[in-house]
Amino acid sequence: MRKNSEFWVSSGYDLSLGWKGAEFNTGSVQQLLKGGISFSTPSSTVVQPQAPANQRFLLQIKRPVEAQSWNSGSLPNQ
Repeated sequence: MRKNSEFWVSSGYDLSLGWKGAEFNTGSVQQLLKGGISFSTPSSTVVQPQAPANQRFLLQIKRPVEAQSWNSGSLPNQ
């Protein structure tokens, strides 16, 4: 978890319409039934410090558009 990690509500499905047509993505069955919270950290050449204990994050309604291209791999402790 980094200082710049972002959180959003994940309802279990995502429908987007664009010039290429419709795209429908689903999560797990549990997410479809109960919903959930997802998070990721933006990719960057400069790695942000780890988030301190009890840091508060803003819960966004939707997944950030850029999140699809973020590197979700774990980073070494610093």
